[in-house]
Amino acid sequence: YVNNTLGTDDVSHGTGIDTDAWATLKYALTGSRVAKGDTVYLQAGTWSEDQTNIALGAGTGEAVNIENYLSDSVTIQTGTTSQGLFFINNLEVVFDGVNFDNNNVAMSNKYLFGLYSASTGANVTVQNAEIDGTNSSGNIRIFKIYGTAPSTLTINKANIHDSGIAIETAGTAGTNNTVNI
Repeated sequence: YVNNTLGTDDVSHGTGIDTDAWATLKYALTGSRVAKGDTVYLQAGTWSEDQTNIALGAGTGEAVNIENYLSDSVTIQTGTTSQGLFFINNLEVVFDGVNFDNNNVAMSNKYLFGLYSASTGANVTVQNAEIDGTNSSGNIRIFKIYGTAPSTLTINKANIHDSGIAIETAGTAGTNNTVNI
């Protein structure tokens, strides 16, 4: 669980709501605190997150699910120094009911979601979301898919606006990527 106002980023938290939760999604998704097959619930709020290079524990499932808790309204904003919001390397991640806001950060040629694959593809689903790519300068890419192995991006029931470039594919596997909208 993540609660940006009541949570604490340390090993004794993340087990429940409110004061038993972690404070940032970045803390939850790095350091192998969350394993494949786990679900991370985000409680209501709007907060800034800087670049998160997702690192999961082994686990037994395929995807890690990141969802809004119950029907809470959750918006994650890009931090002011971010090089991108989420870097997803060779993983399967599902964002469900989580909104994203570029927070008017000038990101030039950067991205909110970077899907990178070196050995096995990254598989990312974003659903039931609002994605605001408004920026003060440059061309933000909402999704950038690159690397040497093909990846899959699924966008389901998401409203993307003011993005500049919604989806960019690059790298040697660019022609084999799959995008489902």
